[in-house]
Amino acid sequence: MVQIPLEVVNLRPSRDVAVLDFSYKFGSTMVNAKLRLLAILSKFLQPISVSSEEFFPQWRSLSGPPLKLQEVIRGVKPLSLLEMSNLFNSYRLMVSSRLDPNPNNFVASTTFHSESTQAMLCLVRIITLPLSR
Repeated sequence: MVQIPLEVVNLRPSRDVAVLDFSYKFGSTMVNAKLRLLAILSKFLQPISVSSEEFFPQWRSLSGPPLKLQEVIRGVKPLSLLEMSNLFNSYRLMVSSRLDPNPNNFVASTTFHSESTQAMLCLVRIITLPLSR
């Protein structure tokens, strides 16, 4: 068995799956192979802390798709703010507690790195509707 360390660099934002196209010789036979790489987006994110003075002006300056998306999600099991915060942290987004004036909302931020875009600030604002009991 041969193991070869592999470093993956994100050249540019893309929705395509990374594919490693390689060939090797097995005895006298040349083998060509394509290997789909599991290089997920969070590998290229770096959590960053922002203040409300930095977050909200940037947030308001985003005009709409594709830079700013809004979606109402229904029909899923609700998550507590703590569960949602833990989920976002696991994807390398830094949740800034109490940054949003509404205690039922939270914001998160990260930077996306690629060779062509350098560090790109990514902002998330989750607006929740508390369940009435």
